[in-house]
Parts: sequence; C-alpha cells; structure tokens
Amino acid sequence: AALVQQRGTGRQVRFGQDQGSGEWVCCHGHTTLPPVMPLCQSAVAGYRYTMQRDRTLMPAEALRLAALGVLAGHETMAYAALATEVRLFTASYGGSPIDVMSSSIELLRFESLIEVVEKADDPGDAIVALTAEGREELEALLQSPVKTAGAYAKLLTALKMRFLHLLTDDQRTLQRELFADSLERELARLLDLRGRLSGEHPDFLAWLDLDIDRVKAELIWFEQHA
Repeated sequence: AALVQQRGTGRQVRFGQDQGSGEWVCCHGHTTLPPVMPLCQSAVAGYRYTMQRDRTLMPAEALRLAALGVLAGHETMAYAALATEVRLFTASYGGSPIDVMSSSIELLRFESLIEVVEKADDPGDAIVALTAEGREELEALLQSPVKTAGAYAKLLTALKMRFLHLLTDDQRTLQRELFADSLERELARLLDLRGRLSGEHPDFLAWLDLDIDRVKAELIWFEQHA
C-alpha cells in the first residue's frame, strides 16, 4: 500500500495498490474505508478526496454526486432542502433514504466541498453553496466512468428468462406476474420523478423519457406473455 500525504494537514492516507481502495488514517488513529470519511473534522480539514483517472464510480459515491450536482444547479440552498432533494432523487432509483442523512452531507462541509454562506438559528435553515473544491470534485465525478450498479440484476433477470421454460406453466405465469409488478413500481417511481423535475435541463428529461419508454415496453411485453 502507498502512503499519500494529506494536503495541508501533515496527515497521511494509506491507499491500496489500485490507488482507489485502502483506508483513511485520522489524527486520532481511527481508520475507515473510502469513500467514507472519518468523523473527525480536524482529520479531514484541508484534504479533498482525489479520484484516480482509472477509478470508476461506485454506488457509494451516488450520494456525493447527487448532493454536489443538486447544489451546483441551485447555486445556494437551505441545508435541509438539499438533503430532501437528494433523498427524493436517490429514492426514485432505489436508493435507501437511510443512506441520505444530514450527517452524510455534513461530511461534504468537513471536506470543504460545500460551505455555509448564511447562518440560521436552525441548522437546517442555513444556506449552503458549492466551493471551488466542490466544483472540482463534481467535475471529476461527472467525468469518471460508471460501473453499472445494476449489472448483476440484469444478469439474474436474463438467466431467469433463459431458463424460465423449465418451470411449470403456473410457475412461469407467477414469475412473469412478479416481473410485471416490479416494472409497474419502477414505472411509477420514474413518472413521479419526471413530474417533480419537469423544469430540469431538456437533455436530462429526454434521457428520462427514454428510460420511461423502456420500462413501459418491458411491462407491455410481460403483460402480453403472462
């Protein structure tokens, strides 16, 4: 493993051989696995996680990308509103709301990726904005290749469809109905998302419409072959 000096702190971060795994080492000797930062502000101050060129986006970085992207689009937002928007968006794609906690977004402030520009009595009403470091991190995330999170789900679906004929008629019918039910729930989530984000950039809406059309087509096929 390689040791990389933290910028401006004198601390060291130990990375694995792929320069994308390993552990953070904070000033108190605590360690955590990336991309989770140690809950120690003095350990993360002045340090920003730098993504390697050959590193692909992982599911755990979805929250990071969502929060930075939403904030970049609004320039400034109330802290609680940012957390809510990220939660609603990630939940539309199957993300767990538990993963989108204010404490998680708070880590972005510890990393100097977002900053409070207007304080409030209620921390949730404080206005936050993207920092220059946050903009750099967002650009790095957006330019990194995506490791398809649903690859295994797609593979398992293909395998089930390939060998579905080995079941009895009733068993096949039940499986197809279950597939249809799952697609109906996915379609409902996407349509709800489309309605809530109708004012977003046309390119995103066009891509979202394609995803909706795909789900509709699959649903029709399963309903016709149930």
